[in-house]
Amino acid sequence: MGYRRSFSETISVHYSGSVSFPASQSGGSVSYSGTAYETVHVNIYVDSDPFERSVSDCKSELTGLNASVATMSAAQVAAIRKNAEQIGSTIVKGFFSTVSSEISQQIAELRSSVDATLLRLNELSKQCADKQRQMQADYTRITSRYMKIFSELDNECKNRIFELDRPAFMFKQTTDHSAARATGNDLVSTAAVAGGENSALEARIVASNAKHSAMEALGHANRFLGLQRRTDNIIAESAIAESEAGTYYSPVCYIETKEGKNIDRKSYSVDKLRLNNSMLVGELRDLDLGNSQENQMQLQSDFEQVVGTHYANANDHDARVRDYVTKLFKRNIINK
Repeated sequence: MGYRRSFSETISVHYSGSVSFPASQSGGSVSYSGTAYETVHVNIYVDSDPFERSVSDCKSELTGLNASVATMSAAQVAAIRKNAEQIGSTIVKGFFSTVSSEISQQIAELRSSVDATLLRLNELSKQCADKQRQMQADYTRITSRYMKIFSELDNECKNRIFELDRPAFMFKQTTDHSAARATGNDLVSTAAVAGGENSALEARIVASNAKHSAMEALGHANRFLGLQRRTDNIIAESAIAESEAGTYYSPVCYIETKEGKNIDRKSYSVDKLRLNNSMLVGELRDLDLGNSQENQMQLQSDFEQVVGTHYANANDHDARVRDYVTKLFKRNIINK
């Protein structure tokens, strides 16, 4: 919205000069001078509408700019957060992959150690079983021999004692026989009742033992059937109901040495596979093993990775072993 302003100012103007007139009578010139005053009135109208419109337009532009800056800031924060999450996820995944690889390597090492220990324990158990059988046979033989000797000594001692006091022993046998004959009739009913009760009690004990044994057998059968059912379920879930031909891979070590004109070729494989080493050597001899330089670089990379993983926390002794092994490996030259 525009506005008006009015200003008044008195202006003084100094003037001077001369006027010539013709020589009508006397002729000549007349000089003049003075000051004139004039009041000047100035009315000014200031039109501020274009400026205000430009200020309004600038305000709207600044509002849009502010919204754009806020949007860009939110997008930048979201992008930073997304990148941070991706970086964190990558770091965590890499850490867990490294830990998993380390655990897998330790499991493989421990598994080989446990297998070797189990084989050793199996051999020791066989030796212990053989020793036990031998000791049992020796104990039975020695026991039977000494039992026979002690039995003969007891019989000989009994006979000699009996012969030393034969009348007293004969009298004791006669009196015992007479007392048993005299009191035998009165104890017939008691013996019959006791026998019946003992028989019933023994029958109950035998039945209870049979029931207990049957209960244990049923428990073992139940546990066995449950284990068998879980095993069948695991096999059913793990098995693939398809019959397709496949390829079985097995590690094989092939060594070819050359000394002068003599060439020696050998192959080593798992004993359980029972491979024909002669045929295997012939096939590996004619096999193209690829670029020796690439194989050497790959072997060197794998070797350094295995050595670095195995001696990650090496002490002074392990560090010397690691350096010596690396030195021996670098001295080796692989030829195609």
